[in-house]
Amino acid sequence: MEDKELIKLERVARNLINSRLQLTVVEGDLGNIYLATGLNAERTLVGLWGHRGVARDIEFKDGTSIEDIRAALVTDATGMIELFHERGLLDGGEFNA
Repeated sequence: MEDKELIKLERVARNLINSRLQLTVVEGDLGNIYLATGLNAERTLVGLWGHRGVARDIEFKDGTSIEDIRAALVTDATGMIELFHERGLLDGGEFNA
């Protein structure tokens, strides 16, 4: 399942982020969190996180460091993932709403 998840996230990231795309993975308590950062078509700095079929993007101010972007993405992802898990929305290994 993780291979399909990663392929989908990369496709979403490449459609959203037009230049300077950087991909990375962070191990979370409930599984891997995939991160993508770069500039969108409007030259706005964006970050995207993905986990078990769920993805979310966030825009950042110019000049925000990559470390701050990744920290914000992981914080946002961890909070959302924990809420999904508490409500049983990750049953069966992927988003199940």
